[in-house]
Amino acid sequence: MFDASTNTIEAGAAWRSEASVAPVSYAPWPIPADTGHPARPLPVRTVLLLDGALCFSVPIGLTALLGAAPAPAPCNIALLAAALTLGFTAAAGGYAPGALFSLRRQAGALLVGTVCAMLVVAMAAFAFGAVHLVTANWCVAAAFALPPCLIAGRALATRSVAADRRFASRALVVGSARTGAGIASWLHSTGRRDIRIVGCVADEPVPSAGPPAGPPAAEPTDAPAVVGPIACAFDLIRQGAIEQIIVPWHGANYDRLFDLLNRLAEQPVRVALAVPLTPTQGNAEAATGALRLVPLIEAPIAGLWRTVKRIEDIALALLVLALFAVPMLLAAIMIRLDSKGPAVFRQRRVGFAGRAFWMLKFRTMHDHPPETTLHQAAPDDPRVTRVGAWLRRTSMDELPQVFNVLRGEMSMVGPRPHAPGTCAAGRPFERVAARYAARHRVPPGITGLAQVRGHRGGTETEDKLLRRIDSDLEYIAHWSPWLDFLVILRTAVCVIGMRNAY
Repeated sequence: MFDASTNTIEAGAAWRSEASVAPVSYAPWPIPADTGHPARPLPVRTVLLLDGALCFSVPIGLTALLGAAPAPAPCNIALLAAALTLGFTAAAGGYAPGALFSLRRQAGALLVGTVCAMLVVAMAAFAFGAVHLVTANWCVAAAFALPPCLIAGRALATRSVAADRRFASRALVVGSARTGAGIASWLHSTGRRDIRIVGCVADEPVPSAGPPAGPPAAEPTDAPAVVGPIACAFDLIRQGAIEQIIVPWHGANYDRLFDLLNRLAEQPVRVALAVPLTPTQGNAEAATGALRLVPLIEAPIAGLWRTVKRIEDIALALLVLALFAVPMLLAAIMIRLDSKGPAVFRQRRVGFAGRAFWMLKFRTMHDHPPETTLHQAAPDDPRVTRVGAWLRRTSMDELPQVFNVLRGEMSMVGPRPHAPGTCAAGRPFERVAARYAARHRVPPGITGLAQVRGHRGGTETEDKLLRRIDSDLEYIAHWSPWLDFLVILRTAVCVIGMRNAY
């Protein structure tokens, strides 16, 4: 089933250059092979709303049916218990992307979430002397009727997700078509519906030598096409066409394998290692060519947390617009009266997964084509207008970026986006910092950890850029809603004090 001899990780290092062109013998690029179905995001938000509605309504409805007198207190407690149940279920992994394909995993997380929530409610009622508010009928309904209802709802959701292949994580295999066919056949034979092989990437096209060995599948599995060199995997990641990379282990050149994994660690995708089980591991399935997918790299801020951060961004962006709509209008009028040119200009920046986008800003300089200008502004820069200098000191020139946030191109908090080709001490950013590309694993932000630490402004020296990147990578590694709150709070302090802004 898994043909290690045709693994092509060791075949050259053409993938290092992003300008590599696929040979003529490759399939046309870019096409995710295999289906032609567009990807659909997992219905995490729908499942979350369904769970919340059940957590609130089932205990209340059953309590009413049992004849208990309705009162405001049980409704309030039910709302608290529902929020706690959702929180504990999320902490147990009930809303992780892979969990929506496994009813067993979801049932375990739901049971953990329900039990923990009931314990917290009981302890809180006892501690605050509100035991009389928690009625016996409500407790019975929450403890015994809620878990089956939640599991039944998840069973319907799991069935819907598993039946639609567009919900599966689109994956590329690093290797030949035969290698990809072996992995796809193994996934099908084991009932894994959370991964869909859309193609293979290899530096040298290796023709398939026949059907892969292994256990017969319930239905035939077509061999995924080799769609391009390994460099094309990074192009697909930038286009958002794939979410996972599967790298075969056996038969690989380990130096090149580790080099490839280091580059993939800078990308916003999951990376798994396909390890063949051998008889020496004492596994009865080893003779049939079974595999084990070992997760190596997880995408940051994935699954439910991505939804949480998106909700946070939209809420904060709307709040900023509500508070600063009038000041933004006045600033636009002042810019037009102060100098010739538009009030808002757009500048090309590098965003999530290395994709370019147009970032909006209030114009603070005399009219010029900003997208072709890479010279950073400095204190007392003659290009800065009178109004522009004030906007920079107050950081109001960044306010139009809330529209980038609403469009999904930016986040409220994240690494600041840089213009392509910007230099530090005369050298491009990519050559100064070895892990510079890892900043693009999350959407760029209006503010970030580096900015509140004072690492903003020009990059006349390489040390200034390295300090900024260290803070950005620290933010990505330790992200949490609480960290976002602290960064926003410190940003407000910096803006009020007008520190390090020009």
